[in-house]
Amino acid sequence: MKNKSRRDILKAGTVGFGCVCLSSVGYTGTPNVEELSWADLTPTGKAVLLPPVTHAGASAPQDTHNAESVQSLHGKLVRIPGFIIPLSFEQLDVVEFILAPYKGACIHVPAPPPNQLVHVQTDMPYPSARMVRPVWVSGVLQIESNDTPLAQVGYRMQAETIELYKANG
Repeated sequence: MKNKSRRDILKAGTVGFGCVCLSSVGYTGTPNVEELSWADLTPTGKAVLLPPVTHAGASAPQDTHNAESVQSLHGKLVRIPGFIIPLSFEQLDVVEFILAPYKGACIHVPAPPPNQLVHVQTDMPYPSARMVRPVWVSGVLQIESNDTPLAQVGYRMQAETIELYKANG
């Protein structure tokens, strides 16, 4: 079966919407992995105040002002919680996605700022049936601006692991 686009999957109605934000808590796994929160991806270390979400179409621009990446995170092995916004599929499994701090980011407008989005690729396709649930993604974080079909992204990661999010880590 050919790779399906995000639009094809969305037409099939497999993505849910809502706005649930995640924070990182108490990871006791691999000792060399630095656990990050979304606030850690901003130079100020403060959570980004997101504009009101609308469903009015793609007319609202993404705010790219004051959205610098944190250079000291480049090349670090990290773990961060988030929601999968699919970009491409292999069969019915996700192989490329944007990791976002809340459910529905990039589908609603405007998208979060680039320093609140991570472009993730994986060699381990992730089951699309699970992509509506939050996940932990681990891998080496790279500072790399990238324009995707949905939004400008400030970070990139090759996923080493993708696990279902659990509040206790």
